[in-house]
Amino acid sequence: MVHTTAFTFLTSEYNQYIVITDKVRQVVRECGVRDGMVTVLSKHTTAGIMTNESLECLESDIDVFLKRLVPEDYPIRMRACSGTTVPRRETRLAI
Repeated sequence: MVHTTAFTFLTSEYNQYIVITDKVRQVVRECGVRDGMVTVLSKHTTAGIMTNESLECLESDIDVFLKRLVPEDYPIRMRACSGTTVPRRETRLAI
């Protein structure tokens, strides 16, 4: 069984972190699959998907690292997709 759902998120800052866990859990719950894999994919070139705890200190550390790695004025022109796969066990995301 394959189920696909799309979301659109609009950001208001240059670097912004949006927690999508509740939306993903809701879709998984509603699709009726008990066990399997959940793949979350971003088709946008400047978006990324991370699996980690949503802690303000962690987001701050990631933000500092990204700003050092690729400053806002750096002339980057890459094309990439980003995604993650999470196991689903007994009707729950296994994270």
